[in-house]
Amino acid sequence: MKHIWIKKDNTKSLIVFFCGWGMDKNVIEHLGSQSDLVMFYDYRNLDCDKTVFDDINRYEIKYLIGWSMGVMVGSIFSKKLGPFKKSVAINGTLRPIDDKYGIVKTVYLLMVKGFGEISKIKFLENMFKSAYELEKIKPPARELEDQREELVSLMDYKSDEDFKYDCAIISDKDIIIPTKNQINFWKTQPQAQIIHLPAGHYPFLNYSCWEEIINDEPR
Repeated sequence: MKHIWIKKDNTKSLIVFFCGWGMDKNVIEHLGSQSDLVMFYDYRNLDCDKTVFDDINRYEIKYLIGWSMGVMVGSIFSKKLGPFKKSVAINGTLRPIDDKYGIVKTVYLLMVKGFGEISKIKFLENMFKSAYELEKIKPPARELEDQREELVSLMDYKSDEDFKYDCAIISDKDIIIPTKNQINFWKTQPQAQIIHLPAGHYPFLNYSCWEEIINDEPR
């Protein structure tokens, strides 16, 4: 697992962001932040430079945001990195490969089996409501083999289901992790505030900064 400090100005608060599969910092470059921000990504394995945990735990106030597969991975590290003032799950669940609560297993296995340049492009297109939205971000600069290995590794991870997210943002047009399955899962989590967003799997064009995500309210 890799990490990158997007902002490190020794502010009082820190946002810990677990990104989605196959992504990197390119896809969130437009978002500003008043807090410091560290991003985790590339989940081919979950080994990590432990010094980053020490850096994170120096902060007085911490927020956790997980997107897509990052919702699961964020839960796995929640005990090491928390407690959090607020935790937000975006277009993901604690069972991300699941016929009822995530990506249908046969669909996921077919993606692993057939993953290549064409399916990579198709995945990017499917993250958005329209081609116009896709043109507004910089695609991730990840190697095809890295992404394929990450797809395989993600099948072996299990969420820490003792961890409870405070808020779940669900896009109404998500075809990567189907909206219906996300709703099914978050109905089992009564502590989580549900926010419905008019977007595809990639929701970040609806926001200009990370604080807007943390402070979002039901619409």
